[in-house]
Amino acid sequence: MCPPHFCPLCQNHQSFSAFVSLYKHIRSIHRNDKTFNIRCSLNPGCGSAYTTFESYRSHLNRYHRDLLNDYSIQIDHSLNMTEHPSSLLFSNMNIIQEKEDEPFVKQENSDEDELEKFEDIRPSKNNIPWPLSTGLINEEDSVEQFTVNSFEKHYVRFLLDLREGHLLPQNIIKSITNYFTAMLNILFKIIHHQATQSSNSLLIPLADIEKLILQIKTSMCNITKNEYQFSKRCEEHFGYVAPCEIRINDQGDCGYYVPIERSIKNLLNKPDVITYLIDNLNDNIVQTKKDPDLILTYRD
Repeated sequence: MCPPHFCPLCQNHQSFSAFVSLYKHIRSIHRNDKTFNIRCSLNPGCGSAYTTFESYRSHLNRYHRDLLNDYSIQIDHSLNMTEHPSSLLFSNMNIIQEKEDEPFVKQENSDEDELEKFEDIRPSKNNIPWPLSTGLINEEDSVEQFTVNSFEKHYVRFLLDLREGHLLPQNIIKSITNYFTAMLNILFKIIHHQATQSSNSLLIPLADIEKLILQIKTSMCNITKNEYQFSKRCEEHFGYVAPCEIRINDQGDCGYYVPIERSIKNLLNKPDVITYLIDNLNDNIVQTKKDPDLILTYRD
């Protein structure tokens, strides 16, 4: 009889009669634990610690796959060594192992599919549907004449969505800008190559295209140069209200707050906000008049 296996991630160290049962338990219960940390001690040659379930599963599939299909041991022992030649015996064992691997892999895939569906349905504070600026750009295509300044506005909106929607730090935003500028360099090289290969003359000279791309790259780099430049663009294009600093003590500790008056003022200056407020007020008045169960109080 095999010794029991204990889950090192459970507080009560739940026991399992087979390792495959322990593995399924870890996969379904602990795979998304933030403090996932498990050490493999299945044989003296192991001992490495794994901080993610994917790395732990990869290790098991590579070095301990026989334990994930340990129910094949009984079938292997049921073969009569004296009745079959050795070559036939090994071929049968390979066939058995291949057939038994299939249900485990299929079960694992089906379990993962169910888990992914569950994770898609389960509400999460990190899965907030933050809108990107693509819809805004498409809406303004017909009413706005695009210039370098308008490009800067949309790019600031794009970076703002990334920062606020996905909690990306400033160094990641700067890396994204570096990749975009590198791709613009590649884009100009492609345009230059196509222009030299074409027999038709360009309507726009390559020098003007290069100048425009350089202007766009400079604008993108200036936006993400530092936090001050980014905040300045947000204030210029979207009415960003910078927090005010309050000195707390003589040691230099400070607190910050956003002036509610300026925030409300910027909100009311947005188009259609006043209209929505008036419509909502009128709807409430109409609903109140239509409700016969309300008792109204009249005072002088």
